[in-house]
Amino acid sequence: MGFLNKLLGYIPKQVSRDYKDGIHFYNRLKYTEAIKSFQPMITDKPESKTLEHKLARFYSGLAYRNLGVVQFARKNNEQALFNFKKAMEYNPDHIDLNYFIGICLNNIGDFQGAMESFKIVHGTEPWNIPNKLKMAIIFHNLEKWDNAEEIHRSLLEKNPNFADVHFHLGLSLMSQGKTSEASESFKKALLINPNYVSARLKLGITLACMGKYDEAFENLNTIIKQNPKYADVHYLVGVIKEECNETEEAIKHLRQAINISPKFKNALVKLIICYCQLGKIDAAQKQIKEALEVYPDDKRLNSVKKFFKLFDPSLRSSNNIPEEIKRILGNGLSLRALRDEFHKGLDIMPNFSEIIMMFSSSRYAKEDSV
Repeated sequence: MGFLNKLLGYIPKQVSRDYKDGIHFYNRLKYTEAIKSFQPMITDKPESKTLEHKLARFYSGLAYRNLGVVQFARKNNEQALFNFKKAMEYNPDHIDLNYFIGICLNNIGDFQGAMESFKIVHGTEPWNIPNKLKMAIIFHNLEKWDNAEEIHRSLLEKNPNFADVHFHLGLSLMSQGKTSEASESFKKALLINPNYVSARLKLGITLACMGKYDEAFENLNTIIKQNPKYADVHYLVGVIKEECNETEEAIKHLRQAINISPKFKNALVKLIICYCQLGKIDAAQKQIKEALEVYPDDKRLNSVKKFFKLFDPSLRSSNNIPEEIKRILGNGLSLRALRDEFHKGLDIMPNFSEIIMMFSSSRYAKEDSV
C-alpha cells in the first residue's frame, strides 16, 4: 500500500466536510467516491476562488486520471479515454495526458484524432522519444509509411540501440514492399534484444515472403522452443509448410495449434483444407465434426458438412480439393495474406514504466502545483 500511495500521489487531509471526505477516499485509492465527494464543491460555487475549490478540481482531475490508468492497463480503451478527457477538463495544463489520450484514440481506430493528441505533446516536448515513436505508429496506421519511415530513421540516427524503433521501421518498410530492408531491420532489433519475440515472428514471415524458407523456419522454430504453447506460431509454420507443398508437416503444426487453442478457427479451417489436399476425406469430415462442436452455427462449416453427405469421392479436382470445398472455404491464409498483415493498424499496448514515470512527476503530488 505504501508503494501505491507514493505512486498515485498521497496528499494531506483538509478541513471542509466535502473536501475532507474527498481526500479521505482519494488517499485510499477510492477514486470514484472521491470524485463524488468533490463534486458539490465544484458545481455549487463555480465562481469560488477559494483554495479548497481549486484543490477539489485539481484532485478530481487526478482521480479521473488514475481511473483512466486502471482502465488503460486493463485495455479498456474507451473507458480510459473518457476518464483521461475528464482529467484534462479539470487540469488542462497537464498536457502530457494527451499522450495517453492519443494511445486510446489509436486503439479504438481514431488515428487522425490520435495524431492530433500526439502533436500537442510534440509541441511542448519535441524531444520526447516515446511520443515520436507513437507518431510514427500513427503514420503507419494512416498508411503513410514513408512518413513513419522518416521518423524511425531520424530516431535511429541518435539512438541506434532502440530495438523497438528498428522493429517498427521494419513494419513500415515491409508495408512499402521493401522486403529485404525490412528483414535487416528486424535482424537489428534481434541483435539488440534476442528475446524480442514479435521481431523474430515478423522476421520469419518476411523471410518466407522472400522465399527463404529455411531461415524462416529457423526463426519460427526458435520461438516455438522458447514458447511451445504459442499457437499462432504453430499455425504460421503450418501455413508456410502448406505453401511449400509439405502438407503432412503442415497438418502436424496445425494440429498443435488446435491442441493449444481448440477455438482457433483459422487453424481448424486450414486443417480441413490440408486433409482435402491429401485426399483424406474421412479425416476432413472428422475435423469438420470437431470444428462444428466449437462453432455449431458457422455457415461455412455447415455447408461443407452438408456437401460431404452428398459427395462422390471419385469427383475431385486435380489437386484433390473438391471444387465445392474450395468455393465454400477458400484456400485459407496464404503468404500473400500474411504480407498484407503488415498493413493492418497497430495497437499500442500499455507501457507500465511510462505510467510509473507519469505518476512519479512532482506536479501530480504537490498541492502548490495548483
